[in-house]
Amino acid sequence: EADLVIVGHTHWPLDRRVGETRVINLGSVSVPYPPDVSASYYLLTANGTRHALEHRRVPYDVEAVVSQLKRQNHPGAAYLSMRLRGEIKPPW
Repeated sequence: EADLVIVGHTHWPLDRRVGETRVINLGSVSVPYPPDVSASYYLLTANGTRHALEHRRVPYDVEAVVSQLKRQNHPGAAYLSMRLRGEIKPPW
């Protein structure tokens, strides 16, 4: 019966209708899939009867994050670096 459902954890923003329901996937603040690897989120403004959503993208210094991953000897640094640079495509 909901008119809006917000889901996540795919790192891929989505905004579509399923019947009368609007389905939103927030995307990813980190490690999004290309082509746009900037941080992604939605701003929800709501009152008791109406809502508005604004999808926002925020670029950030990917190479600074990659450098920090390497400096900290993060066990997933190689994979995360490729994801952050957009070198790994979504599996679908």
